[in-house]
Amino acid sequence: MANEEIDFTPLPRSIESERNRNLTWKDAMGELVDNSLDAGATRVEILFDRKKIEVSDDGRGCSDITGMLTRGLHASHPTTRLGRYGVGLKDTATWLWGCLRIDSVHKGKRYLAQVDWARLSKQAKWTAPPPHEKEAAGTPSGMRLTFTETTRKQPPLPQLAVELGKVFMPAIRSGRQIVIRAAAKDTPIVCEPFTLPPLENVVEDEFDVAGRSVRLRVGVVQLAHQNPLRGFVFIHGHRVIQESALGANGMSVGRVCGIIELGRGWTLSRNKNSIVDDDEQDQLAAEIFSRIQSVLEAGSQQATQLIGDHFRQQLNAEFRSALKRLASTREKEKRSSGAGGQPGTVEPKATGRKRRRATKTQLGDSIAANAERLAGSGRIEWKALDGVMGEVDVPGSVIWLNENHCKLQEYRAQENTQAVLNTAVALFAGEVLDGENRDRFPDMREMTRFAQVFAHIAAATSDATSTEQEVA
Repeated sequence: MANEEIDFTPLPRSIESERNRNLTWKDAMGELVDNSLDAGATRVEILFDRKKIEVSDDGRGCSDITGMLTRGLHASHPTTRLGRYGVGLKDTATWLWGCLRIDSVHKGKRYLAQVDWARLSKQAKWTAPPPHEKEAAGTPSGMRLTFTETTRKQPPLPQLAVELGKVFMPAIRSGRQIVIRAAAKDTPIVCEPFTLPPLENVVEDEFDVAGRSVRLRVGVVQLAHQNPLRGFVFIHGHRVIQESALGANGMSVGRVCGIIELGRGWTLSRNKNSIVDDDEQDQLAAEIFSRIQSVLEAGSQQATQLIGDHFRQQLNAEFRSALKRLASTREKEKRSSGAGGQPGTVEPKATGRKRRRATKTQLGDSIAANAERLAGSGRIEWKALDGVMGEVDVPGSVIWLNENHCKLQEYRAQENTQAVLNTAVALFAGEVLDGENRDRFPDMREMTRFAQVFAHIAAATSDATSTEQEVA
């Protein structure tokens, strides 16, 4: 009794959990394309028809149907590069659920098999009807997998084509084809390979990590182009296994991208989307960083420049908008008080004689007039100044801020647009006010909201000076 072994072979009902795995369409179809390319296929076609999904290829086919269906077994080919764990087809088939039909032509023979996953999950053992074998002389080799009664909603096919084009970039660039159709007669969507943007400061190198070959090409994206990666694509065999910043050592990759190609011998994860061994990964990261540190530094400098340019553009757009609001607010106040002056003012009747009376010219009118002018072409610029936060050139429509002022440096580093704008508007309003009234103007440089700035401008300019005007 003590020598007997216990049997803990999983029951078929365990595949219910596989049905609920968090796969994506890119992962699911990627597994099948992997198998086709491992079998030497030059063309893989994925058909999404109303009642079925069909994946077919012109590879070598397979005679080991049991190996294809048995979890943990892998049907290898001389061309196999990535298949290892024997789970790819099984993962996709159980995720899709429904029925799977296998039609394989290999060396002049056809092998047919079918699995109903819902029915299998209710059985006591992992069994299915035996494959049917027959002669197929003259029939081209290849594999056709048909999935019916699946519970999955069809994905957006153009998006899937882009994703598969990126994953299988190496294979497509070598001349292999992956096409997707929505119906048998529809025009196919051909998966296009992902391409790097134009690069500068490029580093290219080939080296070994513990006997495993690596080839890299990494650079800084040219200034006029967007960076679609923000890191590196790691290639193994015919596919991209991961996109990551591995090797950047914590430095920014916002403007850096490249391709890192891994040779044979690397230990990949179950779905071939990462390196499993932590030691391998750490050694690889260190070797990459030692070669691309200068690229990362150049990329950081470019990113700082772009952020500065973007911040300046955003700042000036909001500055001109604020000036427009300031000018329009004053104009609305004047209109609401009536054409003749202050609320409640009674205009004298025309008597034919002229007289003089005191009228009020608001300081806010001067601010509004200058704000309206600056709203068209006014801008905020930076330069070194002594001691002050900034200075105002009203005729030149420029607010100069002190690039050496510690508080403004902090605002700039944080890209705190609001704080910089508050400072600029306060400097502008203070400059427009005359010397006598400037003493009443409050210090607004630390205010956090434009509403506060405008409120204090209104308060500071609410008192009027009197002039005499001839009226009829």
